[in-house]
Amino acid sequence: RPNNSSSPPPAIVVGIQRTKKNSSIKYDLHRTITHEWLDGIDPELIRPYQVYEDGTGASCNIALLRNVYIAPCSVISHEVGQSGAVHYQVSYLNFNQELVDDILPFSRVQRVHGRKFGSLV
Repeated sequence: RPNNSSSPPPAIVVGIQRTKKNSSIKYDLHRTITHEWLDGIDPELIRPYQVYEDGTGASCNIALLRNVYIAPCSVISHEVGQSGAVHYQVSYLNFNQELVDDILPFSRVQRVHGRKFGSLV
């Protein structure tokens, strides 16, 4: 996929489909930021996850539970846990238009390509 102004949201591989006939492999994915399930994705469309740099412009799902509410945000920093899970400290304007610093899992943060900024204020 070309590197344009937006990219597909990060997804987690949740299944593998193998066919004996031609030995092909396809992957089932879960886009956690939008709660979409994708089946039968070709391996050439899948890339390893890369941690976002500090100052990266992003979209964050700031809703509670399984709802989706996307807000512009800025990555302040990140941490990779022992299990390999990535968490981001992000800054965004909440529902009351107040600037909030929060920690979100990688599954709720999507980079906005071509934009880097240090603050939303």
